[in-house]
Formats: sequence, C-alpha cells, structure tokens
Amino acid sequence: MDQWLRKAKYFSDVQNYTESILICQAILDVFSSWFYTQKKLVQIMINSDYYQEPIDILKKLLPNINKEELNDLFNYCQSEILQPKYMSTTLNKHFKDLLTQISMVREM
Repeated sequence: MDQWLRKAKYFSDVQNYTESILICQAILDVFSSWFYTQKKLVQIMINSDYYQEPIDILKKLLPNINKEELNDLFNYCQSEILQPKYMSTTLNKHFKDLLTQISMVREM
C-alpha cells in the first residue's frame, strides 16, 4: 500500500493525473475489500491513513483534471459508495465528501 501511495503522489506531482487517479482507485478497492473481511476489533486498530490518503490525493487533483475525468471520478464514487464493503466504514463518509467536492468543482 505504501508503495502505491508513493506512486500516486509521484504521478500527481508530475501531472499524470489519470495514472494517479487509477492508482488511488486501486488502493481504495484493495484496501476496502480486505478491510471488509476483517473482524471489528481489527478494523478498529487499522490506521485510517490507508483510506484517507488516497482520498486526499484525489481531492488535490480535482482542480487540475478535465471535465471527463471529473465525471468519471464522480461516477466511480457513486457506484463504489453503494457497495457493501463501504457501507459500514468511515470510507463511506470520505466518498461522500469527495462527491461533494467534485460537484463543487464541476459547477465552477
């Protein structure tokens, strides 16, 4: 995960936003799938950075990506938020925050 996060930040820094978005989405998918299968006690002990950081990277990209990528990211968040693996986690809240920010950028 840490290596993927470094790659997502790197691609963001070199303005390869598409690659950064794809890596963040992969991180969120892999982490949430694993997290969903864990017992509650394990879930409580997990550092929230593993789902907060990819969301933060995506939020920083929003002003720089084109409308098509914004729409794709919006649709991705909408579809992911409905999956059971996100329903009971704080990641659900992060997706909602990201959706709100995407909506605000789209209106500009």
